[in-house]
Amino acid sequence: MESIDASKLIRFVHEMGRVEQSFRHSIDPDNTKLVDPKLPHYLMRDMLLAIGLPLTLMAGDRLDLAIATNVDPDYNRRVLSAFEHFSATVSDELSVIQFLSLSSDHTRLYSNPFEGWDDVLKVWPDAVNDIESAGQCIALSLPTAAVFHLSRIAERGLRQACAKYIPATDLPQPPYQMMGKYLECIDNFAKIRPVPAGAIDLTEAASYFRPIKNVWRDNVSHAGIEYNEGQAKRCYIAIRDMLMACAKIL
Repeated sequence: MESIDASKLIRFVHEMGRVEQSFRHSIDPDNTKLVDPKLPHYLMRDMLLAIGLPLTLMAGDRLDLAIATNVDPDYNRRVLSAFEHFSATVSDELSVIQFLSLSSDHTRLYSNPFEGWDDVLKVWPDAVNDIESAGQCIALSLPTAAVFHLSRIAERGLRQACAKYIPATDLPQPPYQMMGKYLECIDNFAKIRPVPAGAIDLTEAASYFRPIKNVWRDNVSHAGIEYNEGQAKRCYIAIRDMLMACAKIL
C-alpha cells in the first residue's frame, strides 16, 4: 500500500477540472485557431505511478503527442479527443481505487513505523517486520492485531536474551517455546550457584518481560479478547520502552 500526499491528489483533481472547463468552453473542434493547453499531469507522473494509474499515464502520453503535433488544421479536434480519453481514463482508474484518510498521528505511524525503535532494532533486527506491522495496524484501526505483533516483538527479545547467556540444551525445546517457559528458564538459571555470568542482567530483563506476558501476551492469544486503540497505543509504548531498556542491559 502506497502513501500519497493528499494535497497533490486534490491539486491534481482541481487542475483536471480547470483544464476540462477550458477545453469544453474555449475550444471549438471546428476552429482552426491553435491552442496551447497546460496540463497538470506533467507534474504528476510520480504520483500517478504511486497511486497505480498506468493507463492514465499512457493516456497522458497520447495527449502529449496530440498537443505536440500542431501542424494540421485538425489539431484542436485531435487534442480534444485525446483529452476526453485522458479524462475518462482517470475516472475509470480512480473508480476502482480506495483511499484511506488518516490522521496526522496515524500517518506518522503508517509512514514511519520505526520511529523510536532504533536501539531495539540494533539488538533485535529480526523484529523489523513485526515493528512495522504493529505501527501500521494501529494506523489502520486494527488495535488487536497491533497488540499481537507487539507481543511477538517482546517474545523475540526474550528468546534472544536467553540465547545469549543460557546454553542451548537448557533452553525450552519445541513445542514448548512459549514466553512463560523462557521466564521459568531464566528463574532456574539464576538459582545456579555460583551465579553464572550474565544471570543478574538476565534476571533484570525478565522483570521487564513478565508484566508484558501477564498483561498483553497471554490475553491476545485467546479468542474473544479485543483491544481498542488506546490500549494498543499503551502496549506499543510499554513494549518499545521495555525493549529499549533491555537493549541497554543486554
